[in-house]
Amino acid sequence: MAPKALGFVTPLVVLLSVAVFFVSPVRAEENTALKDEIAKLQDEIRAKKEEVAKVEEKIGTVKKSIERKQVEALSLKNQMSILEERLEAVRLDIQATRGEIETVELELKQLRLEIEEKNKHIARHKEMLSELIRTIQRESDRNYLELLLSNNSFSEFFSEVQYLQEVYSDVGAQAKTLRLV
Repeated sequence: MAPKALGFVTPLVVLLSVAVFFVSPVRAEENTALKDEIAKLQDEIRAKKEEVAKVEEKIGTVKKSIERKQVEALSLKNQMSILEERLEAVRLDIQATRGEIETVELELKQLRLEIEEKNKHIARHKEMLSELIRTIQRESDRNYLELLLSNNSFSEFFSEVQYLQEVYSDVGAQAKTLRLV
């Protein structure tokens, strides 16, 4: 190469060297500023990710709490339902018991009326039996000869004897009835 060309290259090399010397620190400063900016952004990203992780952890905790409370609510709802059913069973039991009490009271009333009726029936039969016994007593004091003489005819005598037999038979029937009552 010629010296003239050499003279042109030297200033170019010098100029390039100077440019690299001055540009390199600017680029180095720009690189440092960029690296710092990137580091800050990475720190912010990491902080945000940690924040999001904490929030997601809290979300998980809240979801578990909600599930627990839903189970508790179902359990409480079931318990309330069971208690309501037990209360209804007690109400129905009380109603049934009242019905049974009313039935027993009606049966007692019926029994009292039946006892009263039987007592009246017994009193009537006792009165009839007493009357029959008095009649027998009166007639038993008389013998057959007295009966025959006290009647005007033989047919009246037989009617009187038949009457006495019916009285004796009625006394037996009344006595049986009283024993059955």
